[in-house]
Amino acid sequence: MRLLGRGKLLVLSTAALLLLWELPAGADQPNLVGNAYDVTAAASSQEEPGAEALAGVQVERDAGMARALRERAATIAAPRPGYDDITFEECDSRPEPGGERGWVKNRYAWCERVSVPMEIIDISTGRVAGRVNLHSTLIFYGWNGIRNVQYDVRIDDVEPVPSTPADLPIVLASVITHSLDCRSITDPRRHCKPVGPGSTSRTVAEWMAQPYATYVFESDQVGEGTDRLAFSEYRQRFTIAPPNGVAGRPSLGVPHAVRWDSAGYLNGSGGGVFLRVAPYITFDTTDARYYEATWHIWNAFHRPEKTYPAWEGKTVPGNYDASPREGLNRLRVEWLQEINRNAARAVCRGIDRDYAAKGRDCDEYPYAATWQGTAFQSDPNRRRSSACPINPRQNQDAGTALRVWFANDRILENSNDLFFFRVKGEPPADKQNGCFTYPIP
Repeated sequence: MRLLGRGKLLVLSTAALLLLWELPAGADQPNLVGNAYDVTAAASSQEEPGAEALAGVQVERDAGMARALRERAATIAAPRPGYDDITFEECDSRPEPGGERGWVKNRYAWCERVSVPMEIIDISTGRVAGRVNLHSTLIFYGWNGIRNVQYDVRIDDVEPVPSTPADLPIVLASVITHSLDCRSITDPRRHCKPVGPGSTSRTVAEWMAQPYATYVFESDQVGEGTDRLAFSEYRQRFTIAPPNGVAGRPSLGVPHAVRWDSAGYLNGSGGGVFLRVAPYITFDTTDARYYEATWHIWNAFHRPEKTYPAWEGKTVPGNYDASPREGLNRLRVEWLQEINRNAARAVCRGIDRDYAAKGRDCDEYPYAATWQGTAFQSDPNRRRSSACPINPRQNQDAGTALRVWFANDRILENSNDLFFFRVKGEPPADKQNGCFTYPIP
């Protein structure tokens, strides 16, 4: 974990630029030590609240704990259909969540795991009454169809460390508040709207008994352009307050960005996805539905000089596993897609003018539904694309799979929304020769 200067963090703008976020003058400054949070709490000399006020706070905490238990049980009993979510167990098993960027599984699933040491100080004496060490695991759930996102947090490995045995009741009764700060790049009233509680306050003993909390946020269907794009930034916040005291300076986590959209050509009324993702679709070389189309993509990635049009030093964009990566951009306009198809068909006719009469379709990579298709190459004499006559049903089924994936992964027709292909496995050895139906000697 790291901070840039005093209270300055990197923020993603709607133009995908990096700006600096300055905390307001006089605001408490967060402190970070190494790869862990450092949080202090100070006892207060203020008058103690009455029994009625304390009872009200306890009722609110009990209600929050009961809600978290219900939602946690519902998540376990009914995983979200159609999503490849992260579980706490899965997050625990991987090393990436402990890094500064966390672990991105897909556009709808991300998690981080951080260590949080806290110190409880009596400001009247300056004496350290004790400290609390804990871990926080945060899981992000995006949504496809509504402009909502959800976060589940688990506070575990809670270790109370009193300075003296007499301080143990003070440490156990200290209140830890966990929340998610949201900063909208546009209007915070429109894109940082909590659905239900936005924070959870429990005593150390209560967190040890009930470690889970859930937060849901929504965004209004407003934003830039026809896709109504908007961006928000979220980060964890921790404070601790001793019994009848006040919280000290907060600990602020590393921010992460969420993208909101209401593109009319995608599912539902909108969606919320994790922004820092390189989305890719995977094709399997053994999938009987479109293995010939997959073999063609594999050859374009690994034997590009043997694909049509053939030229020495040829490469193609869109390979997720390439270094460096070159992404693809979605193209939705049908008549422009047809221009791509016609350019690819001209290449296929150059291979075999009778390929269609022989029952084949002209398969192209990159696909016609991309701005990197055959017709839109920057150098028409050295096109970084491939055309190959293949089985027509498999060609069409592969195209359908891509269109379905576009909708499921909320791929926008936007120059900043790059996507990629991955190929699982390899073609048979005799099909690893470029356009395998018409191999180049």
